[in-house]
Amino acid sequence: MINTNQHCANHEAARSRKFSIFRRRVKLQNSPPAGVIFKQADTPEELTQVCKLLYNSYTQVGYMKEDGTGYRFTPYYILPSSYTLIAKQGDTVIATTTVIVKSQEELPVEQIFSLDHIAKWDRRIAEASSLTVHPDYRSQEGSLIHALLKYMFQVAREDLGIHDLVMACTPKHMDFYEALLLFRRLSTK
Repeated sequence: MINTNQHCANHEAARSRKFSIFRRRVKLQNSPPAGVIFKQADTPEELTQVCKLLYNSYTQVGYMKEDGTGYRFTPYYILPSSYTLIAKQGDTVIATTTVIVKSQEELPVEQIFSLDHIAKWDRRIAEASSLTVHPDYRSQEGSLIHALLKYMFQVAREDLGIHDLVMACTPKHMDFYEALLLFRRLSTK
């Protein structure tokens, strides 16, 4: 017979050690890469580049199948409650993420998980979605992704007044979000 309390304690201790090792291996930068600006996408050209970057990234890693359009577009991009954030070098979008603020429409993650346990506290909720970095900029010791995520958290907290930020991710990336960004799982699924 397994002592459930002891089993849970052992599991948490192992996760804590794993996350501690993970944090020590990552070198987070305090300043963004030189020549990169962070802003909200506000022109048709920037949004077009975002859709192309997402399509190329998502088809490359198998998150979506090629459909011949060359664009990944979701209806959430046109909602007034969505904020597409970008990193640009010159005129080129090199990274992006979108913050979708909970409004009358469900967030994309609500197709998978219920957020009732958060919503009942009358907190402002948003979902971080569509995160990607151009392949040519992924291996900079994480400086670009770290700077983009830092910018996203700043916009969410300071500009949008977000209390709780949720996201869906693949099992492959869960450790990153839990160990470095202190996200908690909504489910063990």
